[in-house]
Order: sequence, then C-alpha cells, then structure tokens
Amino acid sequence: MRGKSVSVLDMASAIVDFIPLCDTPHVADFQAPYAVAVLLEKGLVVVDLTSAGYPCFENPYAMDVHESPVTCCRYLADCPPDLIPALYSVGAKAKPSHAARSSGQWPIKGGKWGVSACSYPEMLVTGHADGSVKFWDASAVMLQVLYTLKTGKLFERRTTTDEPLAISRLVLCQDSRVLVVAAAGGHVVVFRFCQHEATADVSVVHTTLLSELDEHASADAHDAGRTRSSQGVSGDKGGVQGQAALSHDPKTSVQVRAGAHKLAPGYQADLVCLLGWVDDEPPAPVSSLAYSSAYGTVAFGNDNGLVVLDCLQKTLLLCVSTADLYGTQDPHARTPRTPLSRKEQDSRHASDGAKTPPSEQRPTPAGALEPSAASRLDKDAAFSRSSSVSSTETAFREAVVALAFVDAYTKRHDERTTPSLWVGTSVGALLVLDIQLPTTADARLQQPVMVSPSGSIFRLRGALLTVALLDCSGHLVHSTGDKWKADQRRCPSAEPVRAGTSKASRTASQSGEANSDPDRQMAVVVSEQQVRVISLPSHTARFKADMAADGIARADVVTLKDTLCLACLLTGARLLVYSLPSLRTLLDADYGSAGDVRMARTFCFSNKGHALYLCSPSELQKLTLSADMAKEVTDMLGELFIPCDTPEAPKPSFFRNLFGSSAVLDREELFGDSSGKALRMTATHIPGPASLTERQTTGTLSEIGRAREAVDERGHRLGELDDRTQRMRDNAEQFQSNSRALADKYKNKKWYQL
Repeated sequence: MRGKSVSVLDMASAIVDFIPLCDTPHVADFQAPYAVAVLLEKGLVVVDLTSAGYPCFENPYAMDVHESPVTCCRYLADCPPDLIPALYSVGAKAKPSHAARSSGQWPIKGGKWGVSACSYPEMLVTGHADGSVKFWDASAVMLQVLYTLKTGKLFERRTTTDEPLAISRLVLCQDSRVLVVAAAGGHVVVFRFCQHEATADVSVVHTTLLSELDEHASADAHDAGRTRSSQGVSGDKGGVQGQAALSHDPKTSVQVRAGAHKLAPGYQADLVCLLGWVDDEPPAPVSSLAYSSAYGTVAFGNDNGLVVLDCLQKTLLLCVSTADLYGTQDPHARTPRTPLSRKEQDSRHASDGAKTPPSEQRPTPAGALEPSAASRLDKDAAFSRSSSVSSTETAFREAVVALAFVDAYTKRHDERTTPSLWVGTSVGALLVLDIQLPTTADARLQQPVMVSPSGSIFRLRGALLTVALLDCSGHLVHSTGDKWKADQRRCPSAEPVRAGTSKASRTASQSGEANSDPDRQMAVVVSEQQVRVISLPSHTARFKADMAADGIARADVVTLKDTLCLACLLTGARLLVYSLPSLRTLLDADYGSAGDVRMARTFCFSNKGHALYLCSPSELQKLTLSADMAKEVTDMLGELFIPCDTPEAPKPSFFRNLFGSSAVLDREELFGDSSGKALRMTATHIPGPASLTERQTTGTLSEIGRAREAVDERGHRLGELDDRTQRMRDNAEQFQSNSRALADKYKNKKWYQL
C-alpha cells in the first residue's frame, strides 16, 4: 500500500458486499472512488472517502425495519399534527453524538418518489421481538424513523434470549401521549411522554392470575398474591426498594432494575405490572389491552382473567379470573382444579389415566366480585356454552380478548351514563363493569377507585373482537381526558384526572332528554361470527349481521368520508365495510389469500379508509378502502428507473493503433484472464513494499533490457545482409551458367554462319 496509515471501519452488522463509487461508469477511464457503498445484513452504509476520518453519509431511507422481527403494529391516520414533530425532536436528541456524519448529501441517486396525496399526518408504531418500539412517519410515500423506545433497559440483563421482551400488544393515547405496551413475558409497562430528562423510581406492581382456585390452597395463594401486590406497589414511600426488599415476591419472567432510573427525553416508564408464574410455568400471554386517560386506569387480560390498574395511585384495583366475573350468573358448570400441578396432572394422566375430580362448589376468594341482581340477556344470542367449548377444561380457559373504557348506560333504564369497562371473552360473552371514581380531582389522587359488576351480560357467537359505542347522532363515544401539556413534568399533580360524572355523560344526558327516543346510545359489538348493534339503555338488538361462511379476523370502527363505518377482514381473504348503525354493506371485495396468518395477525384499520399489514417479515403493505384515494394512487407511485445522461466515454488509447484493432481495448482485455495464457518468460508480480533495493534492481533490469534490444536489432541487420549476399551469389551463378550455354552454342560456327 502506498499510504502511510490504514483506517479500519467497524460496521454494526456483518458485511454482505461492498462496491466503490466513482464519477465515471467506464472501466477503462481513470478510477478515483469518492465513496464506498457497503451492504450489511441489517442496513446500507455509504462511507465518504473525500472527508477526513471517513465519515458515513446520513441514510435517508428506513433500512432497519427488519432489524428485529415485527411482532405487532398500530397504524394511526389523521393523528394530532403536533405529535410527529414532538417525536422527531426527542428522536434527534437520542441519536449518538459521537457518530461522525458526512456533511455531503446522499450520493446514491436514481428513481423518483411519488407525490403523497394525504394532507393529514400519518404515523406507524411497531413493536419488535427485542422489546423495542419504533415510531415511523408514514405521511409521505417513504417511511421515516422518528423515535425508538427500548423497553429492555428497565429490566435486569438476561443471559438467555429476549423472548420475554417481545412486544405483543400496544396502545397509544394520542391526546395524553401515554403509551402502554404488553410483552410476551406477561408484564405491562405504562410510559408517559416527557421532553425533559429525569431520574426517578419506577413503580412496580406484582400480581398473579389464576384460571381457577385450587381446592385447598388457591384461596390463600390468591390472598397472598393480593397482599404482595399491595406491598409491592412502589409509590411515594419506598420506590423500587420496597419491591426489591421483598423475598416472597412471585417468580416473574423479568425483573425490574432496582434503584433510580435515568430516563432520557421521550417516553419514560411510569408503572410496571409483573404477572407471577403459576405451577412453575410462565403466565399466559396478554390477549387484550386498554387504557383510559380520562379514568387514569389500565386494563389487560389473558387466558386466565382480568387485571385493572390505577395509573395515578400506582395500585391494583382488580385481579380476578374470568369465571369470577360472572358470579352466580355463570351458566356453565365449572369443575374445581385438582391440587396437583400441571406437570403432575400430565404424568398421572399418562400413567394411570386419572379422571377429573367430581364437580364441587368452588370457594369464593377474598376480594372476588359479587354478582349484581340486574342483568339483561339477549334472547337472540342465548346459547349453551357447550356449543362453543369442547370440554370442561376448555371452559376454564375462557380468555379476555376485548376491552373498552367508555361512558355508557350500563344498566337497563339508566338515566345517566357512568364510567364503565366492557369485557369481551373468547366464548362470546360481553360483561359490563361499573367504575366509581372520586368526586373531586384532589380526592382522585387519594381515595380508591371502585370496580364492580353492573350485571349486564350480552352473548354472541364466537370470540369478541371489537366493542364501540355511538351516541344518538351516530358519533363515536369516547371518554376524553386532559391533553398533554408541553411543560408537563413527572409529578402526580400534573397527571390527567377524572372526577365524578364527566362532561360527556352530562352532554349525553341532556341530548337524551331532548330526544324522544328512550335509547340514547348504541353499542357496536363484533365477534367472529356476528355483528350486533345494541340499543342502550333498553339493551335490545336493533341491527344484526351474521357471517354465513367465513369468520371475522379483524374489525374496527373507523371514519370514511367523515362518516363512521365498520371495516372487517374475513378469514376467507375478503374485506367487508358496513354502514353504522344500519349495517348495510358498502363494500365486499376479495383481497389477499385465504389462510395468510401474518396478514390476519398484523392487519390494522385506521381512519380515512386506510389499512396496513405486514406482508413479509420485512415489508409493509398499505391499502385504502376509499374510492377517492384510489384515484390518486397512480400519482403516488414512483419510478424506479429514470433516463439520465451517461458520462462521455474515455478517448481511445495507444493500444488501439498498436494492435491495429478498431475496438477499444482496456487493461483487463490486454493483461487479464481474457487475454489468454501467459508465456513462461513472463514474470509473476509479488506484492510487497517498494524498497531501495527493489528500485535499484528494477533499474538494472531496464538497462539489460535495452542492451538486449540493441543486440536483437544488430542481429536483425546482419541477417538482412546475409540475405542480400546470398541473392547476389545466386544471381552470379545464374549469369555464369547462361554465359557458358551461349558460348557452347556458337563454338563451331564460322562468322558467316551467324
């Protein structure tokens, strides 16, 4: 090498290939690379060779979508306009300052972007297998990373895989900017957005969800679990030290790091709920998640039951199995669990075929919900639980699959709306729970929140998917909380609070009094087999639609042309759009392929008729249900190749005249493998340092070469002289023979005979 120093660049991932970038595409021209493009397994890097230190160019493309597998996604169209700039601001601060960046523009050019036809901001939130959450700006044709949140920093380092950290569910409140994520390890984390760096303790709540209480020790274990939950809550008194000091905390998949946490600007952890193991087995994955900024509560459920948390007081409000939600109204005969663990049950069934113990009266645990006297069962949807489950053991695994916080008429003939939690299960049951909040804002931070069953139960066929409420005017009912403020800090007084009856409930009551119709709300309930529109507070089914062949995989209430509608994705690769509340079919079209599990798992609808899903491990597919947007798709499509001027080819070299060929010859054709096999006398070049001895040897060889050329030239000239001498000798001999023949002819003749 001719340089005096060697620079080594350390890449973030393994190198697949690299290529130098030059000003000319012609190989025969003088090559002066100005950059090197390096293709990595997880991205593309271009190194600037013209700047000192060889910095990298700023990559304008989202090359790391598949850096970690995407496990869930959330698509938000028409989001608040100030949300994307705020995330971009904190994301720019989080970038490492020591990373050298080139001041030049991205050198790779080609193609042309399409024009985005959307005048409103769009955002995509993706959860990954390594526990990270990424926010993307989807307003333009190209995705742009705004901010990356790594949830794994909250927990102790693990020597095993990151499987417990994989994000399974996420909920983003756009008004209060609160993010709630649920991971595969059975833990739920509440994040609050803050533009300032902070150092604070993270509150931790421990609890355990049991599908059914054991005959002997389950009630005591349940009470102990709730005691640990109350002691493990780290609020103003002890921080995380209170949780770390407990030696009898249940075993969990992850452990929160003890001590104060240094929280960077952006989303900062505020509350962590850890689910304990049961029978030396990890908790069931979270199947539903909901958050309400108006109530300040979080609810999540899994195959075993339901958990409700108070985010303001950092306390556990409810931890109950799905069976206890029914109380005495449970229409199914449930058999108590055997005291044996699951592993012992499996071994006993394998050895002697043990039978399930006979049905007995299940004990009521401390803190279990008491049934309410008032209930209204939908006669059209009444059916036996045996038609939805195959065995008694399956009935115990009735999962909570749908949750919604909303102000509603929870009981029949109610006069006012009250805060409530709607719980949907995997067997088609929809239960309504009342939430009693303190009457004043100051009391909200001190007095407990009460959660109790309202007694209202609705039943549909198939697992519940979506629950939404409409008012009498056909608008979506949602409990609005306080919006996020720019000067908001991590203090309890700055948190959004909800006191007593909300403004929404008063408005609903006043509008109901002015309307002659006694029903002032409509609940849109979607299951895998049915769609129902139920009038409230009469609790009567107003409209319904049944799925004949294909079931519903995904459903959501979205806005399309400023009108609410119900968008559904069927298992048979069909898209259905219903009008609300009449359930008239607006669109019925085939899309995708039946049986695509990835599409069904990641498909999400959004407002303005947009939808998005993961079509491959590293590709996102966006589609629209709006006819107006479909007309502008052509303008949004870009061009991969565009015509450009090719640089002028280099002038022909002297090799062209030397070899008498009209073709342009380059070094590869003359001296490369295509030139043929080298002669034996050709020397093989061995790379090495150019020392003084080598230069002297090179000069000596040059003199010998010139002498050899002179000798060869002299020999050539001598050869030509020999040829001329031989020709003269031959001519002389020919002249001699001709003279002799002429003399013999006229030898004996006289002069007069000539």
